[in-house]
Amino acid sequence: MKEYKKLLIIKHALQSYVKREGASELHLNQERKVLAEIEDRINRLRITPRKLTLGEYKGCGSCSYYDWCKNGKINKKKIKVRFIRNERADDWGRFVTVFSKGEEIVVEANTVGNTVLCAIAKSRLYPDYVDFISLENIEIVQ
Repeated sequence: MKEYKKLLIIKHALQSYVKREGASELHLNQERKVLAEIEDRINRLRITPRKLTLGEYKGCGSCSYYDWCKNGKINKKKIKVRFIRNERADDWGRFVTVFSKGEEIVVEANTVGNTVLCAIAKSRLYPDYVDFISLENIEIVQ
């Protein structure tokens, strides 16, 4: 069970517990302080965005999530990335740079949870080029 869900359960239990009859004021004050701390932790979890991380791209079909992708069960997200190295591709027998180091673009990423499994991008240098990009060559820009 995720931390957020556990905290919600504790919060609801404490809210009911504080309303009970016959409790001493000392105990009620302690329980209200704990309730306030729990509510604060819940709010911090709501505000904190989950940071995406890059997975290890093994090639389409080699990934353990291949069936999910094929059946459309994978999450697709648009994310902004920066190339930390040039990305090169074969152009009829010669290798050309399709993405330059330092270039920032929006890619379509396949994700599970907060892990990027693979990403597809369209080149600005070669407008007809759309393909998977190497996760080793990029960093996520947030």
